[in-house]
Amino acid sequence: ATATSTYAPKANPAFTGTATGVNLTLSGDLTVNGTTTTINTQTLDVEDKNVVIGKVSSPSDTTADGGGWTLKGATDKTFNWVDATDAWTSSEHIHLGDNKRLLVGTGSDLEIWHDGSNSYIKDGGTGNLIIRASAQLKIQETDNGETMAVFNKDGAVELYHNDVKKFETTS
Repeated sequence: ATATSTYAPKANPAFTGTATGVNLTLSGDLTVNGTTTTINTQTLDVEDKNVVIGKVSSPSDTTADGGGWTLKGATDKTFNWVDATDAWTSSEHIHLGDNKRLLVGTGSDLEIWHDGSNSYIKDGGTGNLIIRASAQLKIQETDNGETMAVFNKDGAVELYHNDVKKFETTS
């Protein structure tokens, strides 16, 4: 004898309580509503190249304020949008390895990098490389801070040899 069973799925099934699935594959779109969604996994793989966060019906810089990523550690490590400064803010250092460049400008006009032996600031765009300081620009040696040159606002330019002033301009 053969037993047959027919199950007619409900058009919009509603679940309450806890539903458990093992090796579950969903097809189509998935919408999750709630205050907190927890994904408890060792590794999360996202095949899409673009992850959208802070999606609301009327997005603005105000609704984006404080949005970003938080990595939990002994202290939170964050990368967040701050509307008041109109900038991304990181709570931690950003480390670029040797020969990796920080590129600034639409045409990568300003580059900052280290090649393993030397450090570089390169201005390859139009115009000048301008360094601004509020009161004094001082160039010092890295290890012990020996002064090499000092440029004073409304004052002298000083040049040093072995941390001893050897030349100074006057009015």
